[in-house]
This record gives sequence, structure tokens and C-alpha cells, in this order.
Amino acid sequence: MKKCAFTLIELLVVITIIAILVSLVMPAVASVRKSAKQTQALSNMRQLGTAFINYSGDHNGQLPGDKVTGANDSRGDVQSAAATEVWYNALPRQMGKKTAADYATGAHADFYTNDNLAFCPAATYPANVANQSTPYFAIAMNSKLNGAPLPTIQEPMKTVIFLEGGLPNETKSYSGQSAYNGQPAVYASRFIARYNGNGLLVFADGHAEAMPWKNVIGTTGKNNGKAITPQPGATGYNEATSLARVVWTADPNDPAGSLP
Repeated sequence: MKKCAFTLIELLVVITIIAILVSLVMPAVASVRKSAKQTQALSNMRQLGTAFINYSGDHNGQLPGDKVTGANDSRGDVQSAAATEVWYNALPRQMGKKTAADYATGAHADFYTNDNLAFCPAATYPANVANQSTPYFAIAMNSKLNGAPLPTIQEPMKTVIFLEGGLPNETKSYSGQSAYNGQPAVYASRFIARYNGNGLLVFADGHAEAMPWKNVIGTTGKNNGKAITPQPGATGYNEATSLARVVWTADPNDPAGSLP
């Protein structure tokens, strides 16, 4: 009885078919993984948003602090008394979770796991990030609220309280933005869209959503790489002609002149 054997041509055909199948399946697998990471990040940010609103309710409408220094907060800053009521300590503490200060004094690498609500699984963190003297935040608080009490926010459904912030080795969503640096408080100039042109934001009414970067970041004139003005709800804003869909300041007219 003769043994059946594949010819070289048959083997090549089989290998080609397998390669085609792999090329078809891999993008689908990558898409599922990315979707799962987005879902996890959205869940983390929703929890932060809920804690933010609860914190304000427990503190006569006051907001948690956005950061200690003018730039990145070091591990020392995070552990200082000045950081006690900063969001990355105050909100996890309120939820019974580890604070940024806890991670700074313990296992630094655990800060970059799903155990930490400020962790974003879709972010590309710097190499050896656990050994850096500064913690990197891929989720950040809106830096333009300027401590305004929550009840004074005029457009809560459109006013950002948390957003995804870019890290140093990530590609900018728009070339005109400021350099990404992983600060704990940022706004449009460092907003990153990690999901096919969309980025995640949490709003003052507690809801969270993915939004195209073009509705968040300005691309012309004084708004280039920054917030889009006029903001929704401000004098002169026209939804039909403006791409702006978010508000950064308690008063959309921004009387303090903190934008763009």
C-alpha cells in the first residue's frame, strides 16, 4: 500500500492559506484587544468621575486639587502634605483604594496596573517607568477648572473633568499640540486620542464618552493645538459652524482669559 505524501507545491499552498488566514485573524484579534483596553479605561474614568462628584458633595461643592507643582508631580510631591487633597490621592482614598502616595511609598510598578484607577491600559508608558522619579499619568484632571466649585459649572454635560493625557513617547493626536509629558492635570493641548482618532473624557455631570480629537483640539490661529473657542454655551458659539463640543472652564465665556 502506497503512503500518501504532500508534494512541495501542495505544502506551499497549505502554508499560503495559513498565512492568509493569520493575516485576516490578527487584525480582528488586535481590534478586540484594543476595544477591551478602551472599555477598561472608560470604566476607570467613570469611577473617577463618580468619586469626583461625591468628593465635591462632601466638601461643600469644592473640587479636589489638580496637582501640586506647575508641571509633573514627583514621587516626593505626591507624598507631601500639599498633595493630600489632590485628585490622585483624595479620590482613591474616598473609594477605599490605594492612593498615588501609597504607590509612591510601596511597589512603584503597581501604579501601572489595573489596580490603579489612574492607569490606562491603552497608553504606551515610557521604558522602565517604574524606576522613574516621577509618576506618569495617562489619565488626568482638567487643568482649566481653576478650583471653581462644582455648582458654578454652567455647562456640566459639556464641561470636562477628566481626560486622557499623552505620555512622552506617544505620538501627538495633532502636531500643533504641546509636548506630551504625563502631567496629572492637562487640557486640550495634551489630550490624546488613543482609539482610532477618538479619546476618552469624563464630564461634570458624571458621564464619560469617546470623542474625536477634532472636536476637542483647535487647528487654526490662536487655537492651534489648544482649546477651541468660543466654547459651547459661550457668546458667539454656533454649533452648526463650530467643531467645539467640550467646555474647559466653569463659565464658557472664560472671563479669566485662561483659554485657549
